[in-house]
Amino acid sequence: MGLSIRFYLFAEDGLQAMSQRVRMGLIRGKDAMPQYAGTKQRVADVILESEGKKPVRIQRTQGSYLTFDEKGQVHKDLAASGFAALETGMALERALKQPQTTIVDLTPKLNREKWERENRWTLSKDELDAIADDIWRRKKAGQPKIERARDAAPKPPKVTYEAKEAIQEVQGRITSIAWSCRPHNSPLRFLAAIGGHSQVRRAGLRGSHRNRRAN
Repeated sequence: MGLSIRFYLFAEDGLQAMSQRVRMGLIRGKDAMPQYAGTKQRVADVILESEGKKPVRIQRTQGSYLTFDEKGQVHKDLAASGFAALETGMALERALKQPQTTIVDLTPKLNREKWERENRWTLSKDELDAIADDIWRRKKAGQPKIERARDAAPKPPKVTYEAKEAIQEVQGRITSIAWSCRPHNSPLRFLAAIGGHSQVRRAGLRGSHRNRRAN
């Protein structure tokens, strides 16, 4: 069972599928969408579970915003939002670790809630259904066609079928690594995610050997 990710843009002119190339280009400041200059648009990240190349289940979705500047770029705002997320998250974590007193400072909690309101949104059932219809290619009468998000960067040259297969495999592995790096996952699971089966095996054998010696 592998993991993959898809991106969607909820613009006023309809739902659009955003390629990995466009999304990464926007994040790195190497691409732009001039048609949305000066606007704030809703986007969704969709984590999929797949068997082979076939998506079988939507594991998680996250709604966020892209704030486009006058050039149609978003990387500066994303960087500022990322720093604010880290700052408010750490402040709230420190506050929760403080001993309980009769006077409680609500500032860290309120700041974090403000960040969540400004940077996150929850997809509705209809929006989730529209994404699911696109992923599993279900066509409904009267349903508008989902277009590809248009960007300003020159289109890359076409690649062969074999190259596409290799790219998809790498992207799936990267998603698995990111998912395995969450706090509740173990180092052994991380090594397994990056293909370090021999490291996992050696680590397991060392652990078993130490346990036998201890006994």
